[in-house]
Amino acid sequence: MSVPVGSSGGAATTAGPTMAEQLAALRLPTLPPAAPGTRGEARDALGAVRADYGACVDALAEVAALEARVAACKAALIDRLAAAGTAEAAALGFDTRQQGIGDASTTAELATVLCIPERSAANLRAQCVALVREHPHTLQALGAGRFSWQHALAILDQALSIQNVPDMPRDVVDAFERDLVEAACGVTVTRFTAAANRRRERLHPESIQTRATAARAGRCLDLQPGRDGMSYLGLYLPAETAQAVWNHATAAARALQGPAEPRTLTQLRLDVAAALLLGQETADAKAGHPAPRAQILLTVPILSLLGVSDGPAELEGCGPVPASIARRLAAQAPSFQRLLTDPHTGEPVALSPGTYRVSEAMRAWLRARDRTCTFPGCSTVTADTQLDHLLAWEHGGKTSEDNLASECPKHHLVKHHKDGKTRTGPTKTNPTKTKQPGGAPAGPGIRGWTPQMTETGRPGWTSPAGRYHPPEPLDSTPPDYPDWLQDNINGRTGTADYSILEHAVTVRLAG
Repeated sequence: MSVPVGSSGGAATTAGPTMAEQLAALRLPTLPPAAPGTRGEARDALGAVRADYGACVDALAEVAALEARVAACKAALIDRLAAAGTAEAAALGFDTRQQGIGDASTTAELATVLCIPERSAANLRAQCVALVREHPHTLQALGAGRFSWQHALAILDQALSIQNVPDMPRDVVDAFERDLVEAACGVTVTRFTAAANRRRERLHPESIQTRATAARAGRCLDLQPGRDGMSYLGLYLPAETAQAVWNHATAAARALQGPAEPRTLTQLRLDVAAALLLGQETADAKAGHPAPRAQILLTVPILSLLGVSDGPAELEGCGPVPASIARRLAAQAPSFQRLLTDPHTGEPVALSPGTYRVSEAMRAWLRARDRTCTFPGCSTVTADTQLDHLLAWEHGGKTSEDNLASECPKHHLVKHHKDGKTRTGPTKTNPTKTKQPGGAPAGPGIRGWTPQMTETGRPGWTSPAGRYHPPEPLDSTPPDYPDWLQDNINGRTGTADYSILEHAVTVRLAG
């Protein structure tokens, strides 16, 4: 496959089909269906099956080469997208702040069109730019289908670790890259990586120290929701620190063991570590799973809270958690924020519009409605977001649920990027408000992301490229009514409402 994507920063050709149209016209070869044989034709059937087997292997080899060529094409397109974003910023005279926001906007465009997290998009963009602009030998081999995208990333990682060494000659890096390209062909990524590590150490023995120094700058804490009311919390930190944390948690866990302790050492170690991270005493782990004292958003059905039902609660950033956990957290909560939900769907019931200032009740309601930043693909929980008027207050926008949306700080800036404000405040480029003498438009303005509220209660977003991204659907869990309560409700009105629910639960609890 050969798709002309041009060099980074080059002008796009308008004549003929676009790059997207050329790619859409490509078709993969298909294999004819295998003809089933009969027992009376065992020899012929065996020959046909073996021929089909060989055809599948040959086709898979072609597909693997095609995937590599597609990956090279994709890398060139991503590099060209990045170059176009940089060129637009230069043409509009962006200051440093606007350049940063524009760069984030381009990364968001990439993330949404590929339907990947923005962190992954940022990494992919950096990899593609480095591959196209600094490592043409690897890109050429990838485009020829000699190895996979994962091989290319392994080569890039090895080459960059040498390239970043101070005073490392460029010709040494180029020779090392060519050597890696030849070594990567025909072997698995795992085997190649092991061999490449040995080659790198022979080339520069201090590369281990170089990598360790760079890796420490990337230390982080990561949270990934799991299932069944669980999540994964990962720490990427220096090895000696990680070992010290492990040893400390293990020693404290062993001190809690005894004949009356039913938990395993693995469970105790985790409970001790969680108590320490929450700022609690290690002794708090004696009672079992440490209960969080930091602020969290937990939406609990009233029937579950009263013990009438075991319907799950909703924990912000995680998902459903058992009613027993919700009741335990509620028992330790210093205060509650009441939030009404629809008795049929479980969705929050809208509040009334207010003044510009968002009330605490509305803020809690919006957190429960949005759950995360409303930007496409963003999973930042609403505890770390900001409320934004989709239509500005000064332009007539109301402080109501149909004009407010949760946005993380980054996407809040991306949304306001088109306002053209500099770091000090004045608008730099905005043709809708600024006119040249004679009434002519001031020129092309800054493009940005534009949200629009939809009937779902969450906004859809239009990107700078004009692509519309509808709001992602949110799953809501309908209330879990016991049979006796459902019969009581249906027997009275045929539909559920708050007064019926209150009466039925009151009677049940009293009796």
